[in-house]
Amino acid sequence: MSEQTVTTYNCDYCSRKLPDDYRTTNGQGKSYYVKKAHDTVPLKTPVSGCTGFVVEVTLGTPKDDHHFTDLCDTCRLKFLKMAVEHLEAKVAAEAEEQEGADNEGEEADV
Repeated sequence: MSEQTVTTYNCDYCSRKLPDDYRTTNGQGKSYYVKKAHDTVPLKTPVSGCTGFVVEVTLGTPKDDHHFTDLCDTCRLKFLKMAVEHLEAKVAAEAEEQEGADNEGEEADV
């Protein structure tokens, strides 16, 4: 009699169980997690003919000792917010620099 193995997929960061909706099996019966499907966010109104976008959030870089790629929605949102805050600050700083450069040009013309 063969023993059945149950495979579960957990968040790499907090160990919370990932939703079973994105679990499937290949032709040999091996279970795997469909990451792109889990990372796809549907759009209510299509943008340029696209009905969704993929939000891949990875904590760490390939050079880091710890590299988290399979994240639950809670952890993805937490790290995505951190990334958005960083990008917003970077864009604001670049806009300030550009505004300062524009003002210098105007003053020089006077």
